[in-house]
Amino acid sequence: MARGGRVRQIRLSKIAFPVTALGPGHRIALWVAGCSIGCKGCMTPELWSANSGTLVDHDDVLERLSNISMEIDGLSITGGEPFEQAEEVAALLMLIKERYPTWTVILFTGYHFEELTQRFKSADILIGLVDVMVAGPFQIGLSSKKPLIASSNQSLIACSQLGQIMIEEIKRQRKPIANLGIGQEGEDWLIGIVHADQRRNLQASLRNLER
Repeated sequence: MARGGRVRQIRLSKIAFPVTALGPGHRIALWVAGCSIGCKGCMTPELWSANSGTLVDHDDVLERLSNISMEIDGLSITGGEPFEQAEEVAALLMLIKERYPTWTVILFTGYHFEELTQRFKSADILIGLVDVMVAGPFQIGLSSKKPLIASSNQSLIACSQLGQIMIEEIKRQRKPIANLGIGQEGEDWLIGIVHADQRRNLQASLRNLER
């Protein structure tokens, strides 16, 4: 709860763990909902609407994280577009870092790094809570085989000293990987920076397994 008694909320779509496809180690992945960029070929167009996902109290997110018994190395925040909820994402991260100070933070944004502080209030606060950022709009014609980079115009940026070490670890990853997420309602989804040809192959393999 924020100062003055206001309940802080964030619009989320999914939480998944343990995730190994969105950064080093075993991570928790948070998908925020809402994005006005609308990149052609986006992997999560269902999260574009400002009314997608669910408004969740920060305290409820913390409670869910506290119920995870396995060892976690960090948090990866994607979407949707985190900076379109910069103030609320930053407020949640402050609470998480207070409780889990060793967790690292990776954040994916469809905006160029240089424009964030000009566009969004609290962008500088959010950037200060992040270790590694993947920044830039997805461009469908610019293929990339680099880990965590969906299109070659995007940048991998260290936002902290620890982030510089993490980037070297990320670069040593030989090829992109994916995890299979399974939701409470039985839906499943691919987690990771999976390119179109890889996604088709993985989906075909999953269909074969279901037969």
